[in-house]
Amino acid sequence: NHLRDDLRQTTLKALNLAKHTITIHTYALTDRAILELLQKKALDGVTIHIYYHKNNNAHLTKYHKDNLYFHPILGKGLMHEKWIVIDETFCLFGTANLTPSSLSMHDNFLLGLHCPGLAKALSKGGSTDFKQKFGDQNFELFLLPHPNALGKVINTLESAKKTITLALFTFTHPEIINTLL
Repeated sequence: NHLRDDLRQTTLKALNLAKHTITIHTYALTDRAILELLQKKALDGVTIHIYYHKNNNAHLTKYHKDNLYFHPILGKGLMHEKWIVIDETFCLFGTANLTPSSLSMHDNFLLGLHCPGLAKALSKGGSTDFKQKFGDQNFELFLLPHPNALGKVINTLESAKKTITLALFTFTHPEIINTLL
């Protein structure tokens, strides 16, 4: 959104490409256009699994269709994963919830990756960390909580030579702040 891209339209366009499966992990899903598209895709035979925070989205059950499955996350604390996997080949990661205000008013970002290995691992619910090489770049993903994530973040920040770019909702971790200072 800081670039004034329409994250709702970007998300709808990506979801509309799905032919077989969609897996969504989000804290909140209230955007009517996205919900209506998911219903349509389910009617077209796309299998959709939506994982969301248990205290949100009580209204989702009214959107139930065959092929559209809702999974409230019942764990302790807040569930803030925000990612989508489409056809086990394409991943969207971001800071936005799938709500009208988060997609259009707040400054959020969305990153798309064509990465079948990662997409399959995420949609199967397996690994909480993932490593792969893209060209000459190493890519690592840690789903929190993960015992190695903080150490990896600190090491990566310490190895920076020119720039560091962060995308955060809240910036409170003292070790990360001290490393940046």
